Amino acid sequence: MAHELGHCLSPSLAGEDAEDFADGFAGALLFPKDKAKQAYQEILAQPTNSKKIECLKRIAVKELISPNTIYIQANAYAEAHDLPKLELGSGLYGWITKFNQSYKNLSAALLGDVSQLNARDYIKKTEDSFETPFFDTLRHYLKQTDKGAGIVQSVTDMPLLDAQSMHAELT
Repeated sequence: MAHELGHCLSPSLAGEDAEDFADGFAGALLFPKDKAKQAYQEILAQPTNSKKIECLKRIAVKELISPNTIYIQANAYAEAHDLPKLELGSGLYGWITKFNQSYKNLSAALLGDVSQLNARDYIKKTEDSFETPFFDTLRHYLKQTDKGAGIVQSVTDMPLLDAQSMHAELT
């Protein structure tokens, strides 16, 4: 979500520049310089690669953010201060993926298995969870403009078949 907020704050950027800014913004928001410095020092002080990864895991669990964010921010700190970067081996990204999979994503935590929801239930659960007028606003827009499911797909970034169901429910 922090990455997406970065995009909202930089609407004039596009392509790789937009992604770089959003990544940098999210990293700085979730794991600022003081934490990156501390993590860098703690990880670097470990005697072996496996101990370094264990340390990274402890920090990630404590902070409840992806170890990848910590790793990137710690290395950004190192680079900014002309220090050697952390090198944790080629298996690091596989380990990070496994670690991240042990946590539910936001939609699953709030809405359950969204693949089992029809459009009406999805709208209701989303409105209840986020207390947002998003779908009322989208419904109003669709009725005023007579736009099709393509706009729903674009705005929600969902597959076309789901967007068609959502469009039918909203109109």
